[in-house]
Amino acid sequence: MKKSEDLEKLLPLPFINKDLLTQSLTHSSYVHEHPELSADQKYLHFYSNERLEFLGDSILNMVVCQYLFFTLPHLEEGELAKLKSYIISQETLNRWALSIDLGEYLLVGKGEEVSGGRKKPSILSDAFEALVGAMFLDTNSVKSITEFILKFLEEDTVIRKIRPTTVDYKTTLQEKLQSLFRRLPDYKNYKESGPDHNKYFTVDVYVEDRLLGHGEGSSKKEAEMAAARQALEKLK
Repeated sequence: MKKSEDLEKLLPLPFINKDLLTQSLTHSSYVHEHPELSADQKYLHFYSNERLEFLGDSILNMVVCQYLFFTLPHLEEGELAKLKSYIISQETLNRWALSIDLGEYLLVGKGEEVSGGRKKPSILSDAFEALVGAMFLDTNSVKSITEFILKFLEEDTVIRKIRPTTVDYKTTLQEKLQSLFRRLPDYKNYKESGPDHNKYFTVDVYVEDRLLGHGEGSSKKEAEMAAARQALEKLK
């Protein structure tokens, strides 16, 4: 087990209230084995990191939503929601927790220690949320906590691979065609298939009568973007 002081070196600011840091690293299994931490069992969850986890989850949602809204302006609400759900998932938060070796700083009960609790994705992802919540309470600084979260977002190679491009291919194609032919792109032959909850769209893009590209996607906008991208490849 590592000392929490070492963890602080990885954070934007050292904790003013060290108790908040300790609480964010305290799993409920540890509190169960140390009743002196909460003499009244009614307040058991007050000392474990569960309440801080609740707060941290809300803060992560706010920061990630704002990040996606401004960095991916061409994505529709549904697409943004899917991407946000993946980012604020146990899989992602566990990966972030592992990157700072968070499990080695946790206070866990003997049972969890023996069963490998320090490496369990559920415990690590919850602890990461609790740490975010504790940092926010300690600094009361949206700026510092946003910078902390964005560092993980921007350095996560998995998210980088699945994240849609920020290039607006439709606008780029429109500018290209106006420059070359003084014409605007024409999106035609829309087709949709699949049930209402899982529609699939296809579309073709033309300049005058010349077919430039074909696109497919889970929304009309996504299909148009794919068609525009193919058209730009053809015009190179």
